[in-house]
Amino acid sequence: MAEAAVNFAIETLGPLLVEEIRLWGGVKKEVQSIKSELESLRSFLKDADTRAAVEELEGGGEESVRTWVKQLRDEAYRIEDVIDEYTFMVAKLPHGSGLVGVLHRISRSIKKLKLRRGVATEIQDIKSALADIKRRGESYRFRSIDEPSSSGTRNVIPHDSRVRSFFVEDDEVVGIESIKRKLIDLMVNGRSERSVVAVVGEGGLGKTTLAGKIFNNDGLKTHFSSRAWVTVGKEYKKNDLLRTILNEVHRVTNEPASVETHDMEEMELITALRDHLKDKSYIVVFDDVWKIDFWGDVEDALLDNKKSSRIIVTTRRMNVAKFCKSSSPVHVHELETLRPNEAWKLFCRKAFGPSSGGSCPSELRELSQDILAKCGESCKINCARLIRLWIAEGFFQYSKRPTSEQVAEEYLNELVDRSLVQVSERDISGRARICQVHDLMHEIIIRKTEELGFGRVLNGEALSRCSKTRRITMQRSIDDGALVSIKDSKVRSVFHFNIDKLPDSFMNASIANFKLMKVLDLEDAPVDYLPEGVGNLFNLHYLSLKNTKVKIIPKSIGNLLGLETLDLKNTLVRELPVEIRNLKRLRYLMVYQYNFTAGVAIEEAAAKLPEGFGSLTNLQKLCIIEADSEALKELTKLRQLRKLSIRPQNGNGKDLCALIANLENLESLTVVMTSKEEILDLQSLSSPLQYLQRLYLTGNMKKLPDWIFKVKNLIKLGLELSGLTEEPIRVLQALPNLLELRLVGTYNYELFHFEAGWFPKLQILKLRDFVAVKSVIIEKGAMPDIRELQIGPCPLLMEIPIGIEHLRNLKLLGFALMIKQVYYMTKDDNWGKKIKEARSNLDTLRKLGASILHGVDATEMKEHPQFSKRKFDRIIFNFPHAGFHGKEEDDEVIRELPGESIGLMCQYGELKMNAYEPCGRFFRNASSMLRPDDEVHVSHKTTASFCKWHIEELASKHSLSRLDCVQFRKKDDPGHNNKKGAGSQCDDHFHLR
Repeated sequence: MAEAAVNFAIETLGPLLVEEIRLWGGVKKEVQSIKSELESLRSFLKDADTRAAVEELEGGGEESVRTWVKQLRDEAYRIEDVIDEYTFMVAKLPHGSGLVGVLHRISRSIKKLKLRRGVATEIQDIKSALADIKRRGESYRFRSIDEPSSSGTRNVIPHDSRVRSFFVEDDEVVGIESIKRKLIDLMVNGRSERSVVAVVGEGGLGKTTLAGKIFNNDGLKTHFSSRAWVTVGKEYKKNDLLRTILNEVHRVTNEPASVETHDMEEMELITALRDHLKDKSYIVVFDDVWKIDFWGDVEDALLDNKKSSRIIVTTRRMNVAKFCKSSSPVHVHELETLRPNEAWKLFCRKAFGPSSGGSCPSELRELSQDILAKCGESCKINCARLIRLWIAEGFFQYSKRPTSEQVAEEYLNELVDRSLVQVSERDISGRARICQVHDLMHEIIIRKTEELGFGRVLNGEALSRCSKTRRITMQRSIDDGALVSIKDSKVRSVFHFNIDKLPDSFMNASIANFKLMKVLDLEDAPVDYLPEGVGNLFNLHYLSLKNTKVKIIPKSIGNLLGLETLDLKNTLVRELPVEIRNLKRLRYLMVYQYNFTAGVAIEEAAAKLPEGFGSLTNLQKLCIIEADSEALKELTKLRQLRKLSIRPQNGNGKDLCALIANLENLESLTVVMTSKEEILDLQSLSSPLQYLQRLYLTGNMKKLPDWIFKVKNLIKLGLELSGLTEEPIRVLQALPNLLELRLVGTYNYELFHFEAGWFPKLQILKLRDFVAVKSVIIEKGAMPDIRELQIGPCPLLMEIPIGIEHLRNLKLLGFALMIKQVYYMTKDDNWGKKIKEARSNLDTLRKLGASILHGVDATEMKEHPQFSKRKFDRIIFNFPHAGFHGKEEDDEVIRELPGESIGLMCQYGELKMNAYEPCGRFFRNASSMLRPDDEVHVSHKTTASFCKWHIEELASKHSLSRLDCVQFRKKDDPGHNNKKGAGSQCDDHFHLR
């Protein structure tokens, strides 16, 4: 869209006029003129883009609005190119000191003068082109954003797809029955005050259908004495909305209107509505609400007469629901996508019609499942990474208060609020951590960005088609000659996804050809070096080598004076060149490696920074570095740090405390000694850190520092401490806002006793490596909000936690590396008492938040889109002996077991499956999906004939070795129901009870 390109051009010109006037000299006036011209055009661009989109659907003449918009967009891009090329050329000019430096400065002045003349010529051409575009634009009579719609604007009345949703028959609806019952109950029961139910979700999830089913429910028709359905939409006039409500409450109940509403003003409309509703219990549905302040337009008219009146609002925007809370109780229901089995049912009904009985013909089953899988896919990205990329691209100008990151996060939340972006994972505090767009939305975005020259996705084809595109994303494979045809490319950003191999020439060729590059994102790319030529990318703002094999950062990195993000996480880099201290704009520096142990990320292999790194005063995040006494002094200069992870040397307690006290903006602090035996002294820190939210400590400490208990904003705490003489849990339980606590071998506990009232807000508790613990007691009222409890390894813990039934909100109870201990727990009489009220297996898994997938091939599961990039703590394989014909000891039967999977559950790092698959191919997949030091659990018969399956031998071929062997006894599993693989009943369903 031209509006976005022009806005970006204006934002780019602004800082140049303020901060870099000396670079532009005499062309300042011309630059200001262009900026003013663009600003005058900006107010008309929303209407121009809208009309261009309509014209694209209907077709247009040679001199169309689309052509005008494209020409304006091209000039906006041209402005960006002139600025970036000038900045690049100035950065290329030689530097030096002494006599050589004097000569270089003279040479630079001459060359800069020539550059300015060239820029001045370009700017004159752009100015002339903009004037011509503006003149021709006047003939289209575009509407300003400040003007109301007029006859000059084409009136387009789109088809409203929600109309049919209102009349969908019950047998066509899938997956909303339980939600409908719950919301109808809210309509009928509960408070007497007027209340609001907000149904929130992205387009197409069924918000209108759900609201329609509630509105047309026969019981509710008689329960409420007045009813109205109002479709609101993106734009409306307040008086028209009030008039519609008034007309509807009369129409639905067949009551004649007491007065003519056509000429009524706002006050009259509000008064008439209040008079009509004052003695009635009413229900009003507002469908498709977009404006955040919509509630302010209707709340006075819909009086609270204490007659249990209800209002339903359907919207894509969460802030619409939040705004209603200003004067009314609100229940928010977020609609989610259908579960796989529900999606399959709906697909079959729609695709094959009622005559099929809602079933799929067998010959079309595989194709139908492929189509349905495509509809369920989505594209995910880490939110912090996305925000840094936005800032690097220049989409947000640098800001101190609020920070650029805070502004960008607000924009991301706005997209989430509009249901354009979905949050797939939140951190413990509720902030979005991983987000995604639906696959269909992703395809629309790709198509539009390619049309607009904003970006292009490449799947192996040559890059010659991309000479004018500004961003390229490379997928799957790149040919050796792919970059040969590109010279003087305008590409600003390069991304790689799912690349198995890059040609040897790629790195050097991309650096040579993409000289204006701002973003080089090589995360997960198959690269093992960074060429010296990277230092010639003078405009580079973002460089990520995360999860690559790169070992050495070239000295030329010091030339990248505009670099803001350098992500070396999980690389082989252990030392940075001294030239790194030149990067005065660097905001994020991550350089460490981590491993997973029992599902926990362990940071290790910290890096060394060179002397003088204290010059990096803009750093906000620094992880994880070796810190001797000199490094601690350098760190005190980095006053903007918000996240710091360090590995100090033994005996630097006072310097460490002085550093921490100096970093007033710290939100996250990790201090990891080389071992738990090294002294970690933080006692002398006098005052608590005001903004600290996350604290992780590893080392030897006799007593927890008093200041920890005064950190009121602390939400996450991790301690791996030896030497404590006082029990930590008893004192930590009073932290008012603690949400997650992780203790690793901290204090020599034999009993964990959680008393009533402890940890009022705690949601996650992880207790690892407690070798002496024999019992866990949880009193009623302790940890009332706990969702996840992870224990182990605790080799002496043989009984299930006493009082576990008090944790009503618990979703996950996990035991790590405790196979034998859990086996003994299941033998305890209390085990049966605690699980006897459980529902069927699948319902229980869903209640715990698990995902249940069908049709997963265990021999190819690592390629499954749900698991292709995931690692698991535990993979459980219940090897089947049913569903095939023949003798189980037959070698042919063993090799050719049918490839149909029955179930798959994936949640919280655990993958559990029942599959009819050859075990060897399963092990090959499983070994590549495990985190280091984690486990595969296999259940299998070991009696005669079955020993020919050689489970341990198969596992060893794929780097798996046996840790333990537990005998199965039927009496320990009263729900067990045996089945034979052969015989007439081998294909029957298992009996569940």
